[in-house]
Amino acid sequence: MSDLKNELLVGNRTAPDLTKEQFVTAMKEMIGSGGYPIMREFELRTVKVDNGNFIVIGCAKATRESWHQTGFVVFGARIAEGKPKFDIWSMTSNSCSDKK
Repeated sequence: MSDLKNELLVGNRTAPDLTKEQFVTAMKEMIGSGGYPIMREFELRTVKVDNGNFIVIGCAKATRESWHQTGFVVFGARIAEGKPKFDIWSMTSNSCSDKK
């Protein structure tokens, strides 16, 4: 936790300890966008059926403040009441440079 606090406080090792609630509040204020990157581009690679749901894999570009990443994205999808529903997506650190 001390290393994470140090990173949050930009290297100020003499900063007072934080409670969990203080840390969460500080992180939310620091991130500003709720903590989730915004997917800017998406290129579908494959969709796999999984017990009536779908696993979607693609290559995406995402940003959050000054952070920019290109990598493989995975998320779940399903149809509920006739409408598509999507799970929160996750991104790998792979560059997607070896297109297939």
